[in-house]
Parts: sequence; structure tokens; C-alpha cells
Amino acid sequence: MSVLKADDPRIPAIQSRIRVVPNFPKPGIMFQDITTLLLDPKVFKDTIDLFVERYKSKNISVVAGVEARGFIFGPPIALAIGAKFVPLRKPKKLPGKVFRQEYDLEYGSDCLEMHVGAVAPGERALVVDDLIATGGTLCAAMDLLERAGAEVLECACVIEIPALKGRERLNGKPVYVLVDSQ
Repeated sequence: MSVLKADDPRIPAIQSRIRVVPNFPKPGIMFQDITTLLLDPKVFKDTIDLFVERYKSKNISVVAGVEARGFIFGPPIALAIGAKFVPLRKPKKLPGKVFRQEYDLEYGSDCLEMHVGAVAPGERALVVDDLIATGGTLCAAMDLLERAGAEVLECACVIEIPALKGRERLNGKPVYVLVDSQ
């Protein structure tokens, strides 16, 4: 478990609010459902606070949230640290010119898009999502930001599924995770 303090009392509460849904969205997948965490305002706030405590003094100018659950955690983190929020969306959801990056998932493939001009060269970026599994989504997110000239400092996720070895795909880029999958 990668936390600011291994004995932080907020971590067990966060972990206990994550529901595991077997065989969703496909047979064999143990879906880590954060919607149950969102039902508890104190635990949701504690989750955001842990990220804010980590990033508030790192001069991050861009928080990029991966659709869809990165949209839940990314904006409050961005507001709290004084950064802009950039949505990384599924195909054909953003109007105008976009950067596009395809990637593989644990159970298929997908694509992310980001508006051209949303990120300026040299900006310091944080990628936020709910989960790191195989690492494909985070790699695609980092690729989009780096193609725009941003420096990706780290990826931040609530949950990690260590057995899927997603960190290995990140080519040494740091990832900060609050809890390991149950």
C-alpha cells in the first residue's frame, strides 16, 4: 500500500467502502466499485484530502482526469491545489480538434481524447483515475499529455490491482495509490 503514512486511520475506512462486484463488466473481472465510497461524505472527503496533502506543494498546473471516474476525483483535487482540470474523454465526446490515443484494457481496448490546446508545453501534470489495473489507461493518458508537451509528474489512483502488474507498463513513472484491491 502506497500512502503518506502507513498507519493513517483514513486508509482502512477508504478500503472498507470499496465494493467488489464479481463478473462485471465481463465474466472473471472483479470490479472495484468506488460508488459505495462516494456515499460516505467523510470517507470521500478523506480520499480527496489524502491526494491534496500529497500534491498541494508540487507546483502542478494540470490535473488530467480519465473518463469517467477520474472526473469524480480530479476536479476537487485540481480546485484544492489551484490547478486547471483537463478531461481525458472517450472518443467523439469532445468538440473541436483533439489528440487521440488508443490503448488496451484488461478486458478489451479503448481510446482517450484530449482537446488540442488544453495543455501548454512545459506544464506540470498529474493524471487521476480511480484504479490502476493493467496500466493501459494511465499510459494512454500520459502519452496524450506528453504529446502536448506537458511533464507528467505522477499518476494518482484510489485503488491498485497489483496482480495485473500495471506499474510495470508505466516505464518508471511514479504512481501513488491509496489502497490495494481487496
